Amino acid sequence: MLVDIIAGSRTDILRVASVLEAIQYEQRKGTRIGYRFIYTGKDIDINLDKDLFSQLNISRPNIYLDIDSKDESSQMASAISRYARVLSNNKPDTVLLTGQTATTAGCAIAARKLPEIKLGILHAGVRTNNREYASELNRIISDAVADFYFTASQIANENLRMNGVPDEHIFFTGNTYADVVLKVKKQFAAPDLWDVLSLRNDGYAMLILNKPYNTGYAPNLKNLIVTCLKQLKNTPIIMVVNPETEKILQKLAIQAHNLHIVKRLGFRQLGYLVQHAKAVLTDSTTMQELSAVLMAPTLTLYPYCECPETIEAGTNRLAGEELFDIENALAALNKNNNKGNIPYLWDGKAAERVLAVLKRM
Repeated sequence: MLVDIIAGSRTDILRVASVLEAIQYEQRKGTRIGYRFIYTGKDIDINLDKDLFSQLNISRPNIYLDIDSKDESSQMASAISRYARVLSNNKPDTVLLTGQTATTAGCAIAARKLPEIKLGILHAGVRTNNREYASELNRIISDAVADFYFTASQIANENLRMNGVPDEHIFFTGNTYADVVLKVKKQFAAPDLWDVLSLRNDGYAMLILNKPYNTGYAPNLKNLIVTCLKQLKNTPIIMVVNPETEKILQKLAIQAHNLHIVKRLGFRQLGYLVQHAKAVLTDSTTMQELSAVLMAPTLTLYPYCECPETIEAGTNRLAGEELFDIENALAALNKNNNKGNIPYLWDGKAAERVLAVLKRM
């Protein structure tokens, strides 16, 4: 069996890493299974996080599609044509991807054009029910053309059923990203700022905002940060930013003794800070998942939650859209930061279940 495992972003790499490792383990046992690890972007995109692959114990991609357009329609079109060329040279038996990015959705379409290839979606069935968001459309497209679906929650299972997917095509295997977190957790290490800022366990909050909804309009970003500072008062806030957000913050010039701006951290260092934080304030889905696995109380600063199972488990709360709602949610979190529970089947064994299904195909 030959499996193409396709990633379109750093988040995708984190989601497929444990599956890649599980396949490598099966190969060492003598199982006749091969894989091609395909990244839809360029090599330079993932060179920014040089230690990521060694930390995850996986090899770098075998194939790069070298898609660099910023326009999602162009990305999808390029992915269809470039992955089709890969398939014309050598067809896999199975393709496995998340379908969250335009490029992986494009690869899903290219694979579907060849009926002999089986297409599986990892982390399938995620919905916000708002098609204004590009990732929502990408997931809908990918799920619509797939043959089988690996899910991380019962909520995702129900979403797929509502879209007409029969139960025999749905496999509730758990969260493969949780596999990675639980594995690398043993290697978590405090970043230098832990000692520099004299941080202590449950003595600070993390603020991580990535989505354009929060970072795309500077006045909104400023109001959100000021609201967090106001409600958390003297609690140190560690704000981890990407280069684009950093430029916006430089223009805003927010001055606060307890706001500490930090550039992108390695996975081990970020995990350490989340694990010991009093609260995590974020709009990032992977941060919500990371916090749930580490049982760090989380507040989602976004109108929608792409992993509502974390809310059901009690590790996450949805703040709402208005500043008044966010203020109240922050005040409630400050008074009662209940850690909740880890969602069901986020136990570090999701990849094993995924591979068990693949071997039966």
